Amino acid sequence: METEESGAVRSFKPGNMDRELERLLGEVGPLAQAWPNYEVRTGQIEMAKAVAKALENSEIAVIEAGTGIGKTLAYLLPALLSKKKALISTGLKNLQDQIHKKDLVFIEKYFGGGFTTALVKGRDNYMCLRRYYKNRKSEDLLRESGQRRSAEILAEWRDSTEDGDLGTLPKEIATLELKRTLACPKETCLGTKCPHNGDCFFQANRRRANSADLVLVNHHLFMADLSVRAGGGKVLPEWEAAVFDEAHLLDEVATECFGISVETKDIAYTANLADSFFSGSEFDQEARDLARHFGKVGEELPLLLDGHGSEDFLYPDPDEKRKPGGNIDWAAQNTALKNALASISEMASSLRLKIPRQEEGDDIEEPSVLKSRLMTLSDGARILSKAENPAYVYQVDKMGSTHKTLSARPVEAGKILGKILIEKKKPLIVTSATLSEGGNFGYLLRG
Repeated sequence: METEESGAVRSFKPGNMDRELERLLGEVGPLAQAWPNYEVRTGQIEMAKAVAKALENSEIAVIEAGTGIGKTLAYLLPALLSKKKALISTGLKNLQDQIHKKDLVFIEKYFGGGFTTALVKGRDNYMCLRRYYKNRKSEDLLRESGQRRSAEILAEWRDSTEDGDLGTLPKEIATLELKRTLACPKETCLGTKCPHNGDCFFQANRRRANSADLVLVNHHLFMADLSVRAGGGKVLPEWEAAVFDEAHLLDEVATECFGISVETKDIAYTANLADSFFSGSEFDQEARDLARHFGKVGEELPLLLDGHGSEDFLYPDPDEKRKPGGNIDWAAQNTALKNALASISEMASSLRLKIPRQEEGDDIEEPSVLKSRLMTLSDGARILSKAENPAYVYQVDKMGSTHKTLSARPVEAGKILGKILIEKKKPLIVTSATLSEGGNFGYLLRG
């Protein structure tokens, strides 16, 4: 098969893709030449051909590939040979790292380079330089370590890191608190107005992704992109083909991402932020009283959930027989819970409107975070208080002994996802080792 450069996978000129895949993975290919004991895997070649066919004809290929078949190579090679901008989405971080650090390195070594890749994570995974410089002199930045050497280690890491991924912080200082302090959430980002915008790790990562031939993401980030695009924005670059590995996890992730949830501990935390923020002398008594009442209702909410077990309906049928010993008036309880959530939604919305607009040069951290949390909480509590969409299940999940999560989850998240993907009319590869046993992919096949 003709190539523009010998050994460069990405420079392959599409023609007979099947023949080229047989050559690359066959008895006379680069692997066979490098390894005397190389054994051709027929299943791998057949899967690679199926992937190539789907890529060429903009089809959906659902492939169950058992352990040992070499599925990552079977979809990475045709994806690169196709010259389409491909998005590779995995369910777990381990596989994402394996593809990035091993499989693509393997391809470049034995089949040639000629392609560019980008590993993309959520923005909270990247170090914000503005927050770093703002906090580096603070006693709180490394208070868990409390040593000057810790600050030096952090500075050394900042100077040496290529991507600012907080997951690569040295173990000596990699505390959850430090990662939260240094992360770059959207609500505190100044964008082009940031003095460090030119050196921003997050922006650099997104630029790499925009120009890369192959982009690695996880299912959660892919779903987040779909949600944001529904509102006119985007998280990920445009793509021409997508591969979903560990696809048996897609339905679970879609259920979570297309749903709404409110945690009682988040209500308490947001209430504390509001109480602290509105205690300032610049706010009138009405704002202070509203913030305090908001906190009080938030404190009372868990009491209305005492009779709920794990994965229980949020609003049980009053006529349903409950566990022995339960003497709860569920009709009254449901009404009280709905009223409390509606009140939380209204107060969160009102408090958000009372936060002054920030002027250039102001410290945006506290008001921006509070605004974002109040808006999210208001929207979530309002939906949960109404609980009127029959396409959703409204339930309560326990989180330890004290906290609970109230959620609205779509009954058929897979159908929602399948409809969105199929409407794109782009080639999709759906693969896993356990599709027929552990996964339900009727939503893709039904269209």
